[in-house]
Amino acid sequence: MAQTPKSQRTETDLKEAAKKLILQLGYAQMKITDITTEAGKSAGSFYRYFTDKDDLMRSLAEDFLQAHQQRSHAALGATHRLDTRADIRAHVQAYWDNCSAHFPAMIGIFQAAQANDQFADTWARLREHHVAMWSEHLQQNRGPCPRIRLTAQAIVCMLESFCYSQLQAGVPADGGTAAVETLTDLVFSGITQPSQLPFSGTRA
Repeated sequence: MAQTPKSQRTETDLKEAAKKLILQLGYAQMKITDITTEAGKSAGSFYRYFTDKDDLMRSLAEDFLQAHQQRSHAALGATHRLDTRADIRAHVQAYWDNCSAHFPAMIGIFQAAQANDQFADTWARLREHHVAMWSEHLQQNRGPCPRIRLTAQAIVCMLESFCYSQLQAGVPADGGTAAVETLTDLVFSGITQPSQLPFSGTRA
């Protein structure tokens, strides 16, 4: 059954309340009654949309993944490569923008993953999406090279950790420009200087 505009607003309000509370309380301490109170909804209304708190978090995780896919495609198109700094910056900017827009969900998924194998799998799936994307572009740009996937994993882990640390206190006053430029410089210098990279070696 299709949702009505009113029901869509209620679901959105519950999600927005949960994201606010994740930042204030943390995922483990947040309760369903906290969410409904923050959203200004009755306690029973929650169960029309979600079976439990984990179900709501899974919905936020899907929103996070879909938003990144859409944002990346819109920013980068289907035929770009990683042979220019502009291409790499576009990747980094898309990642930063999505993390900024969905930071509470990012925190919630990470926190839930510490105690719940299902969310650990969700976090791994989110990471794998990014690793596969970087691996594909590195392969297209460099051809068969040793340790392509490890290089992609290193890039993604750097993006994750750096964005997380920079956004914990809120979006920087410059909107993240310095953070994006710093990450872009690190990735660009790393993958365009073969003598300094795993691309140059022959060992796996």
